[in-house]
Amino acid sequence: EVSQDTWIFFPWDMALQYVQPIRGSD
Repeated sequence: EVSQDTWIFFPWDMALQYVQPIRGSD
């Protein structure tokens, strides 16, 4: 049951951290 909750947070957390470094590098 906890797997489903983590699955939804995985892309959300990753997308936020992925945009931070890309925006700062530009």
